[in-house]
Amino acid sequence: MSAVEYKYFHYGMKETAHLASADPVLGEVMVRLGHVKREVIPDPFAALINGIVGQPDVVSFGDIAIRRGMEKLYGDPKLTKEQFDSYRNKYSPYGSVASIYLWELYSMSIEKKEVIKCPK
Repeated sequence: MSAVEYKYFHYGMKETAHLASADPVLGEVMVRLGHVKREVIPDPFAALINGIVGQPDVVSFGDIAIRRGMEKLYGDPKLTKEQFDSYRNKYSPYGSVASIYLWELYSMSIEKKEVIKCPK
């Protein structure tokens, strides 16, 4: 049996600079988190995720981790679809990079790693 080869979703300064200028609150948290690597493993589920994350502008209201990360980021425990969409529009055309940071914020809160204090 061969070892699993990991692939990562790639993004750079152009995407993070755009997000930081479009949304200073997200930008501040991105600076604190640093570069986040998101693994994509070659299996059917990961292929689906890679197909989604491999797109440059995906921020899905249906993804509970993204929504909870956004709620944590903006200090609003019950974002409406309209509020979510207004934030999502700020992230365009690099929504997938924003999604990675929102997932990270949510996973840190689940793991009780509250090292990032979100601006209010």
